[in-house]
Amino acid sequence: IISKKYDHIDDSFADAANGTDKVNFECFMNFIDKHDALKGFNLTKELKQKLFAEIDPHKKTFLNLKDWLSSFKIFDVKDHLMVELKNFVQS
Repeated sequence: IISKKYDHIDDSFADAANGTDKVNFECFMNFIDKHDALKGFNLTKELKQKLFAEIDPHKKTFLNLKDWLSSFKIFDVKDHLMVELKNFVQS
């Protein structure tokens, strides 16, 4: 979602943080819901909280920009497109 909808990962953080310098669980869930990023997973609130806790490396109940970059920098739209192309060719 991030690599498809945003030119830079920093922009996705700014959107998720809603004008602040932190993304707490509520902001994270609003961001996820806005982009329907967990579609098909049918996660309970408890599992969503565990997911958030996994990407909160210091267990401080919020993500700052550094945490966000660390968690999501590995996603690249070019890599995603290559996977989609390979899947298309194989089918």
